[in-house]
Amino acid sequence: MENIISLPQIDELNIAALSRLFSNTTNSYKYLFFLSLLDILKSQHFENTPIKLQDLMVRMLVKAWYPHTYFKLSFGKQDKIAESLKSFNLPFAYSTSISSSLNEDKLIQQINSYKIDNSLMKYVPYRLMTPFFEDELRKIKKDNDKNSLIVKLCDNHFYTKKPIYKFIVVDMADAIVVHPQWIAYLRIHFSIVKAWVSWEWLKYMQKCNPNVPAVVNKLYMPQKRESLKEQTQYWKAVLAKEQVSCIYSKKILEKEAFSLDHYLPWSFLVHDQLWNLIPTFHEVNSSKSDNLPSEQYFQQFVDLQHLGLTLSHSLMPKNDWIKYVESFFSDLKISDEQSLLQKDKLKSAYETTLLPLLSLAITQGFSPGWAYTL
Repeated sequence: MENIISLPQIDELNIAALSRLFSNTTNSYKYLFFLSLLDILKSQHFENTPIKLQDLMVRMLVKAWYPHTYFKLSFGKQDKIAESLKSFNLPFAYSTSISSSLNEDKLIQQINSYKIDNSLMKYVPYRLMTPFFEDELRKIKKDNDKNSLIVKLCDNHFYTKKPIYKFIVVDMADAIVVHPQWIAYLRIHFSIVKAWVSWEWLKYMQKCNPNVPAVVNKLYMPQKRESLKEQTQYWKAVLAKEQVSCIYSKKILEKEAFSLDHYLPWSFLVHDQLWNLIPTFHEVNSSKSDNLPSEQYFQQFVDLQHLGLTLSHSLMPKNDWIKYVESFFSDLKISDEQSLLQKDKLKSAYETTLLPLLSLAITQGFSPGWAYTL
């Protein structure tokens, strides 16, 4: 993946060094550290206030919580972020009603209450400044020697080479203070720099999770789940035309009282495409949660999707129908309308697309074989 975001240039600052912050990165720490730094600067309204390394470490864990706990993404073989998160007992970790600001505040409070392994910060704050002092550090081999030299270099050259920050001690705690010209730069170009770091973070996580769909949608807590209004209208029209049973409970569904189930969990696919949605009862949907359905339901799922397609095709104007079922064509790789309406071809498309995704979800840790019981 090529870099598609260019950082704004300014003569007074070493933007080339900034662009090399994530060179030769083998774990997630640099991305999480810098994203956390940007968030704290913004929350402080870009005031030149010292930032404790402890606060940055907590923010790093908060940012890692969502892709790790909710989507079970890998952070890389050498990464210790997942181990740290697993050691915390976070009672709301699997909440499906995510509110970004609320959960981030709760996570910060919760993680702050634990004793955190400081090894997460053993190298990253120091090595992040390496691009500003490559010549001085080239012959230094020992890790501890590098750390201490970087601290000295950042301090001695704070107003000449202008690293992004230097290291200080505040209230007997290690901290950093960001260079005032870098604060001004990050304030003016915040959106671009945040997008650049996010892009680099995405590239790293895609490399660590090469077979995972929609990684880009699994890195950050969403502000709000999308409305299912259109998908609900689609199934309402179907249920109004014909009596339909829930594939899990076998009970007859009512057009005014049903819930939409993501056959493969939303937390795995991170989308609300119609080809993965079927009507069910609220209590059944709650029971299924983020579990993977038993293979016993696959044929019934295909049958219900086929019924929905054929009935909606007969009920809707063609242009409206095409709009509703567009994802069937694109995601299931079905080439034409006639094929979509043939049950055997629809089943074959689902076998080709959905079953491999089901296997992948199992490897990521989603619980398989769920079956509804009264």
